[in-house]
Amino acid sequence: MISWFRKDLTCIGAVLYRGPMAPRPEELDGLAEAGVEVKRCEPEDGCEWNLKLHHPQWGRADVFCPRDAPLPPKELIEWDPRLSKREKEDVAVYGSAVFVRVEPQAHDVLRDRKVLLRFLRAVMGSHGLFAMDHVAQACWSRSALEDELRHDAALDISSLFTIHMVTEGKDDTYWLHSHGLKDLGFSEFDVIEPSMSCHREGYDSLRALAFGIVEGGIAADGAPFELVNPGGSIQLVSARRFLTQAPAGEWKRWRESVDDEHLDGHAIVCDPVGRSWFGFGGKKPQPSRFFSQPFPDEGVIRFSNDASALMSERARKTYVTFRGLLEELAELSLPALVKLGYVVDGGGENDKEHLWFEVHTCRDHEIDGTLLNQPFGIERLKPGDRGVHAADLISGWQIFSPFGSITPAFGMALREVRSRPDELRKILADARAKEG
Repeated sequence: MISWFRKDLTCIGAVLYRGPMAPRPEELDGLAEAGVEVKRCEPEDGCEWNLKLHHPQWGRADVFCPRDAPLPPKELIEWDPRLSKREKEDVAVYGSAVFVRVEPQAHDVLRDRKVLLRFLRAVMGSHGLFAMDHVAQACWSRSALEDELRHDAALDISSLFTIHMVTEGKDDTYWLHSHGLKDLGFSEFDVIEPSMSCHREGYDSLRALAFGIVEGGIAADGAPFELVNPGGSIQLVSARRFLTQAPAGEWKRWRESVDDEHLDGHAIVCDPVGRSWFGFGGKKPQPSRFFSQPFPDEGVIRFSNDASALMSERARKTYVTFRGLLEELAELSLPALVKLGYVVDGGGENDKEHLWFEVHTCRDHEIDGTLLNQPFGIERLKPGDRGVHAADLISGWQIFSPFGSITPAFGMALREVRSRPDELRKILADARAKEG
């Protein structure tokens, strides 16, 4: 039963501006344009000014401008995977902030958080550099907000947390961890000595890990869980337990970097050893070897039926977006796939296998595609089969680019494609020349 996101949580974010002086209320030009009613009220303690906002569809929000407002550290901007390299450079000049607070209205953290984004975009207007969701520690560029707010689909789970990657040197990442799940009442996850493929080709495995945690299937110091097949069985070990029970001479960089903030409420993704480390003589916890290796081409990620239903709903509601992107990017001939959910042989209506198809044509209600992978439970479908499929079966979509994959959950690569067209065309031309 889907229930984990039925939470009431105050949503707080900020819009960051250039220079040290925050805008005055009359300078927030995006509010009137968005149809937001504004009422000025008595400033809260420590604030320059306060506004009450109301929108007929979004509901209510508070906007306030604290004196000496705390600004996010530069590291949060640099680490955030939602921002492209160019966006990080563009927003690095921030020096002031206006804060937005939205009380729960939909009793659904995925939709309440999207309401926060709508108000943040309105407050941003024409002057703001970028927005930050404080609970998820997630940065949203102007373009990212505009892309997300073009449709009414609830946010993807990946918008409720962010991934920080701690590096030594330019490309040597020795620690990957999440932020945002703890404030929802769940454990954060940490990967020690990760392969970068788990944040690229295998990014969906991190989303599946987050789903497993919030759904209760994966718990700190709990039972093993088969996250990816083959080879992706994992077990979460609370970070403090790992610190004391893992071999003392290993994972030195993580030990030297970790602090109380990243120990409390955090759990290390480990190889499964059952519960033997709780007793004397048991095996010592070992960071997941699966996540330290390149993600397997044949890896099948485990999502629950409820998680698949949420992802499918977002994919269906962004299908129009997907078709628009295929048209926008047609001249580049980028490979595109859709994931379609078919009921397995002999299964109930929710017992679905989600299969990837290469896209040839997308129409309003149907998709012409060729099946790419071998079904496990649907005998009538074979790899290489081409046919027309109902568009309402869609549970995911993906467009490949040299800058990464464009998906319903992650659009940073799309902004790279749009901002670096000449570089992209050269990369594609060189690749096609090599192919012959």
